[in-house]
Amino acid sequence: METSKNRKPIRNVETNQCLDNMGRKENEKVGFFNCHGMGGNQVFSYTADKEIRTDDLCLDVSRLNGPVLMLKCHHLRGNQLWEYDAERRTFLHIITQSCLTLGRIEDGSEGPTVEACDGSPLQTWILRNYSRLEVFRKKLTLRHLNSNQCLAEPSEEDRLVPSMRECGGGRAQQWLLRNTTLAA
Repeated sequence: METSKNRKPIRNVETNQCLDNMGRKENEKVGFFNCHGMGGNQVFSYTADKEIRTDDLCLDVSRLNGPVLMLKCHHLRGNQLWEYDAERRTFLHIITQSCLTLGRIEDGSEGPTVEACDGSPLQTWILRNYSRLEVFRKKLTLRHLNSNQCLAEPSEEDRLVPSMRECGGGRAQQWLLRNTTLAA
């Protein structure tokens, strides 16, 4: 689950401009605009699932030099999978093995695209308050405090609703948490 704490502008070093959804909707290109620090259209998050999100839309690229589109986050990884390198300050698009760039899109317009990684300042992005995200992949058992029972997969009778059962530690009671912020 995302929180507003990890939603920040993503600023390009060369132009000092930020990714901006420009008020656009699903299936439209992400834009860039002068960073204004007021949030809104410039609020993005880089998640533990390696998505770049603005609300429920993820940055999605299907081909080299193609536009970066905002599509509904599907959690299937693929075209929406990005790796942020904190040392180089680059976003690598895993499928195309290319870097998020402010450049010329194949249709001739300028905007975010992906190009071969070359270390250009146009491919350098500042993610404020970024600390290396360790992808949380540990399988957990979720125990209810009062009943001391564990959340388990749905029973045979009701295949849609998880059930509460005596904790046994088996696979039916193991859960993988994604996009979660844990607080004490």
